[in-house]
Amino acid sequence: MSTEPVVIGKNIIEILTTGMYDNPLVIYREYVQNSVDAINQALSLELFQDVREGEINITVNPEKKYIEFYDNATGIPAKSSWNLLTSIADSTKDRNKHLGFRGIGRLAGLAYCEKLT
Repeated sequence: MSTEPVVIGKNIIEILTTGMYDNPLVIYREYVQNSVDAINQALSLELFQDVREGEINITVNPEKKYIEFYDNATGIPAKSSWNLLTSIADSTKDRNKHLGFRGIGRLAGLAYCEKLT
């Protein structure tokens, strides 16, 4: 077994953004998929009684040049947010149960924005 460090090249983020998401409209699909998965998780945790309680709101403000995605589901716990959001392709989602499952969809916005928060 090698003891040499793993090297990840400087182009990995570009490959995972513009390389995979060559159409800026895919950010809507990726972020809505994450919201739907969170709503379904809320249903399975019995936080919602009916899927219709889940909300997904998308605000587009061309004057201020921003797009905001919001859902009222489970979210990400603050204590695990750093690890979840900085991990790449390390999703715990089941591809047979979830819409998003590769762990890279949230990166789609990086290719098309100046700031992603």
